[in-house]
Amino acid sequence: MNDKELMLYVIKNSLIENSKNYNLKGDDYNSLVAERWETLMIELNAQAITVLPFSYIRKTSAISDGDMLAYKRIWVQNITNVYGMSKEQEVLTNILEESGIPTVVLKGTAASVYYPLPELRIMGDIDILVRPEDFERAFQILQETGYINKEKMNADKRHNEFEKNGIEIELHNRFATRQNNKQRNYLDQLIWNGMDQRIYKEIMGIKFPMLPHWINGLVLLSHIDYHMDEGPGLRHLIDWMMFVQENLDDKMWVKCFEKAAQQMGMKKLAIVLTKTCQLYLGLTDTITWCESADVEICKNVLEYIIGHGSFGVKDSQNRKRGDILLLLKTPGNYIRYAQRIGCRTWKISQKYPFLQKVAWIYQSFRFMVHDRNDCTDWKNYIKDYRDAQRKRELFKQLDISR
Repeated sequence: MNDKELMLYVIKNSLIENSKNYNLKGDDYNSLVAERWETLMIELNAQAITVLPFSYIRKTSAISDGDMLAYKRIWVQNITNVYGMSKEQEVLTNILEESGIPTVVLKGTAASVYYPLPELRIMGDIDILVRPEDFERAFQILQETGYINKEKMNADKRHNEFEKNGIEIELHNRFATRQNNKQRNYLDQLIWNGMDQRIYKEIMGIKFPMLPHWINGLVLLSHIDYHMDEGPGLRHLIDWMMFVQENLDDKMWVKCFEKAAQQMGMKKLAIVLTKTCQLYLGLTDTITWCESADVEICKNVLEYIIGHGSFGVKDSQNRKRGDILLLLKTPGNYIRYAQRIGCRTWKISQKYPFLQKVAWIYQSFRFMVHDRNDCTDWKNYIKDYRDAQRKRELFKQLDISR
């Protein structure tokens, strides 16, 4: 069993009771985990699932007392963080709701609610969505109640960023990210309509509003699609699996989800991700709507996700370089890509919008500066270019358009 297989074994047995495994005996498993614990922790960190297997590791007594004590400290720190962020989220949603502004939580606790132990999912920030017509008033209310805005209000953006008590908050007025206007508008309209049927769930005794489950699942699917360029990491794949495990049986797929995923251009992605979870992460095989997925594509998707890590943390520079080299074959696509990234990274252009017209030039210089350390090794360029070609082919197989 290699390191990747060992990590998948640990994850499967942490998430799904009675899951299929690699038929390891207890002693064999314990010795492998103990022997490779440091490597395993590095990979769990890279996938943003550091404490996900905590309960399982503790139950099996697979690691030394010293390692377990250190792991327990990380576990306690994560629970404290999740609790603190959830309380801040509750305060924020209550402020808006009491002001007559309907809200829903996206991702975060709206994903962890499907986990057997929600507090073991790492939270990075808080995502709150309001309707476009409520956005300006919500922005002002946050400012008036001590939330520090990191930028001037811009209702044309997908979200604006705030900070309070060391916690980052994204205030959304829409969520969809597909370049295709019809696909993007379809999901956003579903979300806005779904806010009228929002439900209230609870984690660690703290309530929060969220979308109806099937629409929330579309949000999780769209989030993976959005981050496929850089790599979503196993955390987001597991978010999807836990949602499917709890909600997306064959009946629900046929009733409403299949049509919605098709309208969003993400039906193929949903099918492949779900089959991947069945093959490698222990998702129940009673779900049959994903049977049409190509097993080889599923394997490639898993390797892509693990290979890039959460938000591309494992190879961000190499990935970007390969993408740029591939885009240079079509200058128009390159300029659009550099323009989009430049508008996000060139902070002064957010203050002075007229500069955004030349953001692609600014970003081109950034690319060159960041790449200067490897500019003499052409083998790196060839490898990254070929990796980008393979990624593009995989995206075609998944019907992911960029």
